[in-house]
Amino acid sequence: MHNLIIAGTASAAIGMWTLAAAVSYAPLDKKEIAVARPSVVVPDMELLAQYETCSKEAESRVLTFDEATACSDHYLRLKLSFLPDMDAVAFEALPIAERWEVQKRGYAALVAWREARGGR
Repeated sequence: MHNLIIAGTASAAIGMWTLAAAVSYAPLDKKEIAVARPSVVVPDMELLAQYETCSKEAESRVLTFDEATACSDHYLRLKLSFLPDMDAVAFEALPIAERWEVQKRGYAALVAWREARGGR
């Protein structure tokens, strides 16, 4: 008898969960609900060219301090160009920990963009 109670309770819980899931995702008033889908943003091509030039130069020689600083700036601005909700001014106003998160999002977007183009 004890096993029947456990099995019945588990079945009821699964049924309630299924019903709750179905109801929570059902459209209200039978209208379609638009879902925001992420899209791959195209980067600023001038920044991309500057970044690639920097990368090629850094592979062949040690960059000067000024060159390395400029290349770092190009790379940061390239990553930010993938984030429509962020620009350099807003980025600079963020606390350092949040800047790190924004840079990771920009880098992930750059990687996704390259993968969408066949890794180039």
